[in-house]
Amino acid sequence: MRPLKGGMVSKARTNVSKEYSDEHRPISFSLSLNSGNGPTSEAVKLAVMAENAGMDCVWYCQDLFQRDVWVFLTAAAAETERIDLGTGIVTPYTVSPAELAMHAATLDEFSGGRVRLGISVGAVEFLKWVGINTNRPLSAMRESVDIIRKLMKGERVPYEGKVFNGWTRDAYMRFKLLRDGYLSIWGLRVGGCWSSPER
Repeated sequence: MRPLKGGMVSKARTNVSKEYSDEHRPISFSLSLNSGNGPTSEAVKLAVMAENAGMDCVWYCQDLFQRDVWVFLTAAAAETERIDLGTGIVTPYTVSPAELAMHAATLDEFSGGRVRLGISVGAVEFLKWVGINTNRPLSAMRESVDIIRKLMKGERVPYEGKVFNGWTRDAYMRFKLLRDGYLSIWGLRVGGCWSSPER
């Protein structure tokens, strides 16, 4: 056990018996920071402490009118070497799946392949502040993850969905991706969480 900001944490990626793991994956430990944690330079120090304590990932929230998750994670990437970097969460209602893919791919390149893309509908009450109506939330989630997966594989993505449509064959990533089609995508499903670290 190692101390972290007054608490005790176990070493990340601790091996456990299969019945205690999700789909036979070992349990890991993460640090989750609210976007109110700041200033950014101080929050980055917490990410460094989490890495030194053996944690697996640092997650940072993306809330309207708070600090930006991509700026924080890039700063954290520059000061760390091993710990994964997670968005917790970003929403396709405020940022197009195209730009989410761009952000994630660029940070993945810069960090040496440490990005976990946490994606969900977001806080509906916050989105109402800026007049965003979260119509068809399940379709929006399924379609955005589908689009991002395909973009990360270097595919052209002409797309006609219930929420995202009008995409043409000109929709594709125009730089070589670090992990060639692999990105850990984390989101929500009815009844719990899912992750999709697919190749």
